[in-house]
Amino acid sequence: MFDQDGNPLPPEKNNGTTRADNSPDHKYPNYVWTDSCSRDQFIGWAAAFAAVWEVIKDDPTIPDDLKALHQQYARDLGRNLMVVRPSGYDLEIIDADGRTTYNGYINENAWDRIYLPWLPIKDGSMVLMSLGIVAALAYASEDPVLEDYLYNTLLGPRHFDEIVYHNVLGVNLLWYTNYSSVNMAFQGYLLAQRYLRDDVTRDLMRHTLENLLYDMPNYHRMPKEVSYSLYDFAYAAGVGDATVDHAMPYETDQAAVERGVETLKEFPDAPYWEVTITNCDDQEIANKLCQLNDGTWVHVMGDIGWDNDLITLEPIPQRVRPPSNYHWRSNPYKPNGGGDGSRLMPAVDWRWAYWYARWVQ
Repeated sequence: MFDQDGNPLPPEKNNGTTRADNSPDHKYPNYVWTDSCSRDQFIGWAAAFAAVWEVIKDDPTIPDDLKALHQQYARDLGRNLMVVRPSGYDLEIIDADGRTTYNGYINENAWDRIYLPWLPIKDGSMVLMSLGIVAALAYASEDPVLEDYLYNTLLGPRHFDEIVYHNVLGVNLLWYTNYSSVNMAFQGYLLAQRYLRDDVTRDLMRHTLENLLYDMPNYHRMPKEVSYSLYDFAYAAGVGDATVDHAMPYETDQAAVERGVETLKEFPDAPYWEVTITNCDDQEIANKLCQLNDGTWVHVMGDIGWDNDLITLEPIPQRVRPPSNYHWRSNPYKPNGGGDGSRLMPAVDWRWAYWYARWVQ
C-alpha cells in the first residue's frame, strides 16, 4: 500500500486498487483485497454489525469474548467517523492507508465528493446515510461516546433531523436516476428508523419517507412504482414505526408489504448464474415498443438512463429483470443486461430484504 518512502499508493486515491498478499510469509496467496470502500459498501457493513448484534447479544451460547470483539469493532468504526479530517470535516470513511476513500464522504456539507458549506441547504441524502450508519454502530457497540455524538451532536446543534425533513434532494432524478443513490437513501432510512431511540426524530423521518422518498405526490418514477422489496419493506416498517425495541405500534401499509413479497417470489432460486437476458430486441427498440419475455408490453425511451442505460417508460417486472449482484441499486427500468453466465449471484439482495421483513413483523 506504500512506496519505499512510505507514501501511499497509488499517489492519487482512486475507486479501488487490488492489493496483493503482503502478509508475513505470504500466508494468504489465494486472497486479494480491493481498497477504497464506498458509501454503499460501508452502510452494508453497518447494517451487518447491528443485525448480528441483535442476534447474538442475548444468546448465552455465544462466548463473551466474541461479543466484546464485535462491539469493539463497531465502536472503532463509529468513533473513526467522529474524527475531523484534513478536509476540516468529520463523517469520512478512512482507508487502511490513512486516506479518505474515493467515495467516502457522508458529511452534510458533502455533495458527492465536493464540500459546499456555503450552500443554504445541506445534503439530506448524505445525512440519511450518516444517521443510519451511526445509529446502527451505536446500537451494536453500546458505546456512550458514540451515543452522545449521535444524539447530542448530529441530532443536536447540527440538526440532522431537520435536514432530513426539509431537503432530501437528488434521490429521484426521473429517467436519469442513479439507483445506487436511491438504495443508499432507503438503507440509511431503514437503519435510522430501526435503531434511533428518539421518537420526535423518527416522526420527522416518517414525513420524509412518505412525502419525499417513497411516493412524492404528483411526481413520476417514484420507488413505490418499481416494486423493489427493500424499498417496500422499509416503507412499511417506517409508517408502522417498527424499531429494534418494539414491534409496529401503528397500522402498516399492507399493499407495500404484498408488493415486496411478490417481488421476492419472482426472484430466481439462489444462487443463480449471471446469464444475459434480452427483453427488447433491436427492432423493438427502434419501434419504441417492446414485448417483454413474460408478455408484458412496455414503451422504450432510449439510451437516456443513468450511465446511458437503455430504459423503458414502465418498470420491468422482477420475473424478467436482468440479473444483478444487488438489485436494489440497479435500474428497474432497464430491460436488457447480464453476463456470459460464468458469475454466480448469491442473492444477498433477496436475503437482506427477506430477513428485514421477518424482523419487523
